[in-house]
Amino acid sequence: MKTIVTIVLLSSVLLLTQRSAAQITISSDDFLTGFNASNNGATFDSGDTTISKGLLATNGVNCTWDFTKMAFTPSISSSTTTMIDYPGGAALANDPAFTSANKVMKDVPTDPTQAITYTFYTINSTGWYMLGITQDSVGTKTKIASYSPALQQYKFPLTYQTVWKSTSSVTQSIFPIPAGVDVGAVVNSVVDSYGALLLPGGGSQPSIRVRSSMAITFSVFGLQVAPPLITYSFDWLTKTGYSAAIATDSAGKPINVSYTAPKGSGSVASLFPMMDDPMTVRLSNNPVSNGETQLYYTMKADGNAQVSMMDALGHDVRMLQNGRVSAGQNIIPIDASALTPGTYFLHIAAEGTTVTRKLVVTR
Repeated sequence: MKTIVTIVLLSSVLLLTQRSAAQITISSDDFLTGFNASNNGATFDSGDTTISKGLLATNGVNCTWDFTKMAFTPSISSSTTTMIDYPGGAALANDPAFTSANKVMKDVPTDPTQAITYTFYTINSTGWYMLGITQDSVGTKTKIASYSPALQQYKFPLTYQTVWKSTSSVTQSIFPIPAGVDVGAVVNSVVDSYGALLLPGGGSQPSIRVRSSMAITFSVFGLQVAPPLITYSFDWLTKTGYSAAIATDSAGKPINVSYTAPKGSGSVASLFPMMDDPMTVRLSNNPVSNGETQLYYTMKADGNAQVSMMDALGHDVRMLQNGRVSAGQNIIPIDASALTPGTYFLHIAAEGTTVTRKLVVTR
């Protein structure tokens, strides 16, 4: 009996040791270090919704999230992102709405005719707070949105079961907001899991997962006039710059999957040694304002292809192509003039796989 009790106690100690070893805590400094490491690193997209549903369902303690089984393709970067101190010179003239900002995320498109985007943050040891977004197009500054109070994106330190809620109003946007109309944003977030993130290029990283929901509400003189627009996101975070993310629509259907490796972590071939991408996909302009962009994709052989567009909520917007296409490069023109500014996802299904690309429409 004594031997049995000893074994049980030893087993309990081992289990507790494994659990405590799997947990990580990410401070604001840790997060900023990882953010800077992943900026302009290697980012990959996947349209694999079957495996991603299983990853979403895996939650709790000592989880294993296996991203090695997903079919990823390299994401073609159309911009360079840096985090800079604020105020940051003439290009960032002081705005009364952003006086409490101390950091700005600057996104510079590779196309010099496209607008530079600035996202204003207050970053401290307790959280990341987003104050608003502006764009600068050849010296013309346009405020895309400002939030009051600031929208809290992260609460630090981040560890298992950290919970936060942020409620804000859009006080100014690219579209005029009439008097009496309130556009609200409510974000509910929780660190719902911890465990091991299995990396597509091999190895693993201790990780936590942040589950968030964002509801956009519309009210007129205090009365809600439409159901809230709700989206969900799941973010796997590490201390080293490796990360993964899955966005879903209001019904929980995955609409975008991405994986990021920090800069200098290896080539595409080393990160994905078994990857055989049947299609090379790129957009001629991204972001795009009024006018047209072109989607280029290359097929290895003649076959059927379906190219569709969805909005950020997972709603079907357009069927761009559905039928048989020829081997080689195929070009689809996309007229953005009738699209509402925002984020869209292009899904190219062909040759037994699906590739997803993000398209940003601005004005």
